[in-house]
Amino acid sequence: VLTIESGRFPQDIKFECVKDKVGLVSDLKPGQAVKVSFDLRGREWKESYFVNLNAWKIEPVGAPGAKAGPDDDGAPLPEAPGETVQDDEVPF
Repeated sequence: VLTIESGRFPQDIKFECVKDKVGLVSDLKPGQAVKVSFDLRGREWKESYFVNLNAWKIEPVGAPGAKAGPDDDGAPLPEAPGETVQDDEVPF
């Protein structure tokens, strides 16, 4: 589970490491900042929809030799449209 400190309320994001990708988390420590690359998977089951984030690469942030990609300038990501929280509301 990643916790993203964005906006007024932190967001907890669950991702999975399956099969040969389980070893990606073996060297991580609680609270360590990481960049996770993942595939978005989804399916329907009994009129419910499930979405999975399947990690395929995990990199420590600021690690020596880690290169920023063309879309990674270190700037915080903008909030997703429609997820603006009013001052008097809780996000759930």
